[in-house]
Amino acid sequence: MEFFNNSILFLKYSNEILEKIVNHTIDRFRSNTTVYRRFKNEILHSRFFRQFLSY
Repeated sequence: MEFFNNSILFLKYSNEILEKIVNHTIDRFRSNTTVYRRFKNEILHSRFFRQFLSY
């Protein structure tokens, strides 16, 4: 049970970190709309990101 709770905490924490990184990177790209849009789509459709969102 302890392990299970820790895993959930870890996943939640990782998700928050990932979100910060993604937002930070997107902000940096925002000036170039085309790159920004492409990058955003890339992230939103990546399997890695979807896995995190499904938790």
